[in-house]
Formats: sequence, structure tokens, C-alpha cells
Amino acid sequence: MARITPLSKCFPASTVENDVRPIAITSSISKIAESFINRWFNEHFKPHLDNNQFGCTANRSTTHALLKLTDRWFQASDKSSNVSRVLFVDFSKAFDLIDHNVLLQKFIDYQFPLHLTVWSLSFLRDRQQFVQIGNVKSKTQYSNSGTPQGTVSGPNDFKLLINDLTFIADYAKFVDDTTISSVSDDPYDDSLQKEAVHLCSWTHTNGMRVHETKTKEMTMHPDSSIDLDHLSRIIINGKQIERVDTFKLLGAIISSDLSWSAHVS
Repeated sequence: MARITPLSKCFPASTVENDVRPIAITSSISKIAESFINRWFNEHFKPHLDNNQFGCTANRSTTHALLKLTDRWFQASDKSSNVSRVLFVDFSKAFDLIDHNVLLQKFIDYQFPLHLTVWSLSFLRDRQQFVQIGNVKSKTQYSNSGTPQGTVSGPNDFKLLINDLTFIADYAKFVDDTTISSVSDDPYDDSLQKEAVHLCSWTHTNGMRVHETKTKEMTMHPDSSIDLDHLSRIIINGKQIERVDTFKLLGAIISSDLSWSAHVS
């Protein structure tokens, strides 16, 4: 059983569905049990972990993910003809949409010990939860989908689910935050669109959904005199992805001109 504490993703929150994160507070006994499972999970999963996954992983952080991505963009900018295109992917209700059948198959594919697989799936089955705000509590309800945010196993489940989401282009993942970038001296290079098609295929197979409205694209070119607005937009699930000049990535404001003025401000 979990007590759900709603936390706002932004201030002020305008909708419960999009702007509130449900954090699951579980009992101390549950947390202790999870700590053992987490240690065994990491021992088995470490050799299989995608090297581009930086979230909830020992000795890795948002700083490492940002360094990997920005280093590539700054190196590309040394050549004036290079155009960097970046796709900041947002998954819709990522933790809530995890299909337990898909997750079970991932445990099997990565040959996890049976006791870890059974315990992890049992932890997710018939979960009870209620929402508490102040002294007011909701009715207790059951949930048989997704994985609870705020628990140790939640990020592990998602890391396992998303581990085989890889790209030919440069990319970095921080649990569910995924950033893909392509660099080419051909402004009409369609590598990033091909990666977007691959992303759509993966989400369809794994029961995930891309939030097209919150997913953004950015173009970076060292020669500001060249107008890149005529470049074709990235299309995901038939929807055109908005192109932006600034984007907040893992706490840092990234600008299309690769300056830090927006971040400092």
C-alpha cells in the first residue's frame, strides 16, 4: 500500500493530468525489502546497462549526461557548415503506462534470476494506494498498471524497459528523459527524422507513448546569417514537432546559439 503525495511539476499547476507528479510513499518495511532487491537488480543488470543511460545509476548524474551532449554540439560548431539537430523526447505518463507483460518479457530477455523477477512483478500487482493532502484522505483503490514513482524499484523498472531503446545518432537517456541529436554538413539530412520513426516503432512495441506537444526540436548552426526555418520539421505520429530556440534539459537552459545567456538569466 502507498500513500500518494501529489507534487507539482510546474507552478502554478493548471491540470492534474499533466502538471502533477504522484509520489508513492510506502512503508518502512517495504523500503527495506526494496533496498535488497535494488542491490541484486543492479548487480545483475550492470553488464547489460546501456552506456548512454545516466539516470539512477551509480557514479552517473545529470552533469555527465549534459557533458556528453553539449560536448558533441560544441565540437560540431567548430565547423561552420555543420548543422546540429536535436530532439528532446517527452514520454506521456512514462511510469504510469508500463505494461507489466512487457516488463516481464524484459526480465526474461535479460535473464534475471527467477526470484528477482517474481518479487518485482508481485510488488506491482494489485497495488493499493490512496491520496492524502493535509489531513484529507481519498478512498483506497487498486492499481494493476505502471510502476510507482518515489520507490526504489520504479526507476529500475523503467531503466529495464527502456534499455533496448538505442539510436544510431548520438543520444543520452536520464531514466525517461531521452535526447537525440544528429550532426551533418547537409542541412537537408534526414537522420533525425529516421530516428524519430524508429522511436515511434519502439514505443508501439513497448506500450509507451510520445507526448508530441511536450517533445521539442532544436537546430544549431554557428553561422547565424543562414536561415534554417525552411528546414522540414520532425514528424512524430503524424504531428509536427515544435521547433524552439531554448529548452530546459536536466536543469540547464540549452540555447540554439549555444550561448549560456538564457541559462544565466
